[in-house]
Amino acid sequence: MSNETEARRHKNVVYFERGELDYVLQTALSTAASDSAAIGEVFYAASRIDEKERDLQSWIREWNAVGKHVEGIAQRCLAKGHKVSAREAFLRAFNYYRIATYLVRVDDPSYREAVAHFRDCFQQAIALFDPPFEKIEIECDGAKLPGYFFKADKSDEPRPTILFFAGGESFCEEVYIWFGPAALRRGYNLLAFDLPGQGITALEGLHFRPDVEVPVGAAIDYLTSRPDVDAEKIVASGVSYGGYVTMRCAAHDNRLAAVSASTPLIDFQKLINENAPWLAKVPAFAGNAAVKMLGRIDPFAMVVYEKFLVSCGVSKPSDATTALADWTVDVQQIGCQVLCMVGAGEHESFQWQARTAYEQLKVPGKQLRVFEVADGADAHCQANNIPLGTQEVFDFFDEVLAD
Repeated sequence: MSNETEARRHKNVVYFERGELDYVLQTALSTAASDSAAIGEVFYAASRIDEKERDLQSWIREWNAVGKHVEGIAQRCLAKGHKVSAREAFLRAFNYYRIATYLVRVDDPSYREAVAHFRDCFQQAIALFDPPFEKIEIECDGAKLPGYFFKADKSDEPRPTILFFAGGESFCEEVYIWFGPAALRRGYNLLAFDLPGQGITALEGLHFRPDVEVPVGAAIDYLTSRPDVDAEKIVASGVSYGGYVTMRCAAHDNRLAAVSASTPLIDFQKLINENAPWLAKVPAFAGNAAVKMLGRIDPFAMVVYEKFLVSCGVSKPSDATTALADWTVDVQQIGCQVLCMVGAGEHESFQWQARTAYEQLKVPGKQLRVFEVADGADAHCQANNIPLGTQEVFDFFDEVLAD
């Protein structure tokens, strides 16, 4: 097994030597732009984490401690009638609790409780917006996928609406802290929901599926039924796994007016094989042993891979790559305008996906945006500079929808 157990996601290291931890830290700092983190709180938590001892509990303990402290602030503000302050503090507490959960193993008895706790903080926050945001469910193939509708304003005037899809390990609540304020400031409604395999849907028997256009199609059906949605101005954006989702849906559903993807993933099996070649090489009979061995080498990466296998609905690493065989996009079937984005600090495999997607697109008006280190946005999904990434996305959509 290679010692390089994780794909590179960025070049510039801010604090942690381990790339995965530093990536999450940079993402946390970037969410300060949506009032979902405070830089002082983030650095305090980071300063108390022992990464060199590869101590998972240190990460979980310190982020939970900051989350608990900020949740206390939220409760005190709410009790005194300071609704804006309470809303902001609940959002920060949600974010910190979610970051802690990032390294809680999925089979840990505390995992579901931790998820329920950060979701409760988020829902207390959204109840304090004016108008309050809506909890919704997308019905698909007999399942109900949890989500939220973030309304641009109080009126029922039809507005442009964006579907946003985050990474495979993400929860729909995280979509708000990535794209919510940027969408609402520009007059867009925002819909976020957990696709099969995301959130805790895998624990409920729903796993990643190649034909993501089916649940997304159900979401578009839902949007077109609402009077406050302009059915001619529905767009989609995705990051990481969400980049595959948006590209695949654009190739299958002509109701999308435009899409953006960072990174536009068009061959998921190729991506995984290049980023984690050991997954395919491990013999099937040795699958569980390989994950345990990984835990001794890099416990942080082990948790990420464990969750990936659960989301795929498989127990053996070798089965994961087989499950991804049909995860492809026929780019030439896409008929709407597309913005392809990638960070210069990402692994070469991501850069290949972005450039190949862009080259294969046949639509006029296609765009390719490569974020350099000097942009402060070279990381995967532009996680280290979310405001710049969202600016590029919404400027693109504004120009397309104005035509």
